[in-house]
Amino acid sequence: MSEKEKVKVGKDEIHSFSYRTNFLSVSFFSRTAENDYFHPSDFALYQDRLLMFYDLPQVYGSQIIHSESIELYRVWNAENINERRREVHMPPIEEYLHNFGLNFEEEKQRMQSSKK
Repeated sequence: MSEKEKVKVGKDEIHSFSYRTNFLSVSFFSRTAENDYFHPSDFALYQDRLLMFYDLPQVYGSQIIHSESIELYRVWNAENINERRREVHMPPIEEYLHNFGLNFEEEKQRMQSSKK
């Protein structure tokens, strides 16, 4: 490829492409999960990871971060998380977090205090 044929792509174009591609893949995963091509919890893990990548709160509480300590990554609507987890055949958040030595009530308090 000659220098004339090369196209310069900036950060904004890459981010926009990445966002659209990831949105389409979430849509695809959602439809295939509904059709039993893979387990719904796989979709939940993928969606949470993608939301975390874009610095957005996760939906199912599957992502744990290791910074200065181990903690649950931000969660959207924490009060109803177990209902959403049940829909995708995931165990209750309290049980999941226990595997990491975390307490959900303490994590909710930490997330609330970090919003302020």
